[in-house]
Amino acid sequence: MKALAFALLLAGCATQPPPSEVDLDAWRQHRQSVSAVDEWRAIGKLAVKSPQKGTSAGLDWVQRGDAYRISLSGPLGFGSALIEGNADMAQMQYDGQTLFKRPDELVLQATGIALPVDSWCWWLRGIPMPDERPVKALATNPQGQASGFLQRGWTLSFSGYKRTAIGFLPSKIRGQSANLSFKLMVSEWRTTDSQ
Repeated sequence: MKALAFALLLAGCATQPPPSEVDLDAWRQHRQSVSAVDEWRAIGKLAVKSPQKGTSAGLDWVQRGDAYRISLSGPLGFGSALIEGNADMAQMQYDGQTLFKRPDELVLQATGIALPVDSWCWWLRGIPMPDERPVKALATNPQGQASGFLQRGWTLSFSGYKRTAIGFLPSKIRGQSANLSFKLMVSEWRTTDSQ
């Protein structure tokens, strides 16, 4: 009987905890302050997995309003890539070539894995895309920062929030869709005018 009780206790510990209660005022205040910053730079390491492959790369993302510059470096199959553009059109430079396509198509070509680039400028900061509805299963930490939510078929989690020059931002972002997953470790958040 004791063994059964112990097994049930272990099984209970292995399940996911219930979502935290959301302090909507703290969440709105945090989301508003982070959304207002439209120029920033994130430097880190990205790992992506699909059923067919896994890849990793160094990431240097510079966002200025609607425009971005994403530098990917590392074992991508061709070394490195520079992607510049906005939500509608982007160009990728690598190996002396320049390609023009939608941002998601270029990241697919660079990594072999389809990722929602237009969402990432929001998700990197731990906030949902404002024009995508609905956001489900929002959970926050006691400071009102998102610890997770569901959007566009992705389950996202955020942790390691740190005070940065542009506000409190996560240092670890994880995403899981039906057959893809990614993990992003941000080592530095900077303003765009810092080197």
